[in-house]
Amino acid sequence: MDFNRSIFFDGDLYDAFHAASPLFDGEMETETDVEFWLQQVKTYGDPVLELGCGTGRVSIPLMEAGFSVVGVDFSESMLARARQKSDRVEWVQADIRTLDLGRKFTCILAPYFVLNYFPELEDLEAVLNTCKAHLDADGKLIVDLMNPGFEFFKGIFDRGDRILPDREIVDPRTQEKIRSQFGDDYDFASQIYAEPIFYHFPDGKVVEDRIEHRLYAPQEIKAILKYNGFQVDASFGSYDGTPLQGDSVDRILVCSRLEL
Repeated sequence: MDFNRSIFFDGDLYDAFHAASPLFDGEMETETDVEFWLQQVKTYGDPVLELGCGTGRVSIPLMEAGFSVVGVDFSESMLARARQKSDRVEWVQADIRTLDLGRKFTCILAPYFVLNYFPELEDLEAVLNTCKAHLDADGKLIVDLMNPGFEFFKGIFDRGDRILPDREIVDPRTQEKIRSQFGDDYDFASQIYAEPIFYHFPDGKVVEDRIEHRLYAPQEIKAILKYNGFQVDASFGSYDGTPLQGDSVDRILVCSRLEL
């Protein structure tokens, strides 16, 4: 996926897109997950490295709480928006598969399904190698993965080819109203959950994005973590600390380095 060419990952439109979202039940808008990340860093300490920091939704509150934060993202547009919001976070444009900052962190965070964007095993392992190289010996890697259960898949197949409800985005740069149509589908062979998005511009132009996530099964991701040097110390199914269940939407894993 080319994050620098995708409309979805346009920094200004990304914030507008999520502000207009009817799909998160207010969760992202009220930032309940931000409080969760704050509590994790308060527990385990800083400095903090956030992978896939986007426009700074998590990094900036962590910095404002007094922590030392480095935010890394591949998208130049997302980081440009983040820099407009704050110059007190160290923003780094880089591919997290090959990142080399030459220093260690007590907490490495991968919120909002960052690892699901890597469909190939070798890419995910490259990201985990990055984490291992940058994590203190007693530090914590905390990742948030999709954990779709029965209702998730039932919703996809009940909808069939029908498009989810429209949402209207206001481009903050032009004040143009852009209508977006959002769909989803799942391929069991590749374990790819795809979200096609159609953007309808005022001049009649229609542009399609396709956002893809690899859905890692619970035991699969634990095995991948283990064979790449990590053990799972705790699992949550929600940002409120609820234990992980089969029907949890989130799968939040607190990991530490395996002792060799």
